[in-house]
Amino acid sequence: MNNSALASEYLLRATRTLKESTDAFNDGDLYYTVVRCKETLENLASTLLSLYGVVTASGSPVDVLGYLAETRDIDHPIKAVISEIQEAWREITPMTYLNESPTKAPSVTARQAEVKPLLEKVASLFDKTREIFDGFHN
Repeated sequence: MNNSALASEYLLRATRTLKESTDAFNDGDLYYTVVRCKETLENLASTLLSLYGVVTASGSPVDVLGYLAETRDIDHPIKAVISEIQEAWREITPMTYLNESPTKAPSVTARQAEVKPLLEKVASLFDKTREIFDGFHN
C-alpha cells in the first residue's frame, strides 16, 4: 500500500468537501454545510490514518483516530490535531439530526450562529492536517 498516495487522495477529497461545505454555507444551506463538514472530518481522519498505514475496515475513521494515537509513536502536535478532530466530530454529530416537517425540506437543528464557527473550525483542521501531510514528505 502506498501510504502517501492514499493520504493524498483523502486530502484531495477533504479539499472538495470543504469547498462544497463553504459554498453551501454561503448559499444559506445549513443542512448541506453540516453534512459536508462531517464528510470533511472523515476525510481528514482518513488522511492521518493513511499516513501511518492504518486502514479503516468499518465504522467512522474519526473513531479509529484514538487507536492511532495510542498505538503509534507520534508527536504531540499531531496528537493535538487528532484530539481536535475528535472534538469537532462530537460537536457535529448532534447537528446532523434533522428537523423534519411535512411542509418544508429537511434542516439541521443548528442555526447559522452555531454552524459558522463549526465551519471555521473544520477549515482550520484542514489546514493543520495539510501541514502534517506536507511535513510527512519533507
